[in-house]
Amino acid sequence: MSIPTRLKLDIRDQWTKEDCELQLAFKEITKVVGYRISCSPDWHLLWTELKTLFPDPGTFIPNVRGIVVLWSRTLIDLLQDEQNEEWTEQVLEELSKTQFVKIHLEVGSGELPGTRWTDDSAAFMITLPKSGPKIPSDIVNSIGPALLDCFKTTNTDNLPAERLFPDDSWSDIGVDSTSGHISTRVEQMRLPATTSMAHSAVTILPDINTMERPEYLMLKPPYHLTISGNSSHGMIVIQCSHPPTLKVIEAYLKKWTKREFNNVHQPPAALLSLKESHLGLGAIYNTLQIKLQERSSYVLTPTFLVSFVQSILGYGMTYEESSYWSFRKDTAFDMR
Repeated sequence: MSIPTRLKLDIRDQWTKEDCELQLAFKEITKVVGYRISCSPDWHLLWTELKTLFPDPGTFIPNVRGIVVLWSRTLIDLLQDEQNEEWTEQVLEELSKTQFVKIHLEVGSGELPGTRWTDDSAAFMITLPKSGPKIPSDIVNSIGPALLDCFKTTNTDNLPAERLFPDDSWSDIGVDSTSGHISTRVEQMRLPATTSMAHSAVTILPDINTMERPEYLMLKPPYHLTISGNSSHGMIVIQCSHPPTLKVIEAYLKKWTKREFNNVHQPPAALLSLKESHLGLGAIYNTLQIKLQERSSYVLTPTFLVSFVQSILGYGMTYEESSYWSFRKDTAFDMR
């Protein structure tokens, strides 16, 4: 099975083209070490393993390219740093055996890129993260230490968790003092990354070509929601960065809105109107407007919505003033 045409075009324009950013980075490595670069990834294998993490295929090659570019620049900086003289000598010694800088790519098991040296093929093995697009700052922070450790005989970055500890060891067992839950160190290693990683400081501006489309970014926390308006305004407006949240609110209100019995046609007492965002592809909603029918006998108030957003949807209030409320949710919804 061949890879999608979009990937083929991106490989041509962003990987093999002589004046593309990656090839220019490779040329800089050659200037420093004196050897040409050899890097021909198995795109079919990489795409097969990672395609579920890239719903927008147009971000796949840019992300892989971005990782390798940052890796190349980090390698150059380390080689030119006098404090790494011993490590630099080892790099040059290994490269002299083939007189090439061989770079191979594979999919690792971690959330961030890794690097190891393979003696069999005399090549740097860059392990791509088993995750979607990453923040450049996180990538850079992981590449340097991995490169400096790549020649060490024991490199556990990409080993299965079961192989890191002996099978029969009481030291592998831990107890959560708050919940009483008993777990092994293998289980603890498999736990998802903490929120501190998700909100790590961004020190490098991302390449827009590596970023997912707005409709995918909107599904990632933190989510922000605001409610404004009251009965005197005649309308309540809910805005949210997470479109599915708005769809749930709209569907719930539509289900439980009373009929306007003073009207011969008995329409719904409240008019619910989802407003489409100007971003992304397709219908993406970022605003829900709620207003009563003309001459309605009911009163429109935001109090239930303020409670609903917190108690049912799990948003936390961050600001309140007069007829305006702001909320935030830092944990992702399970969209399965």
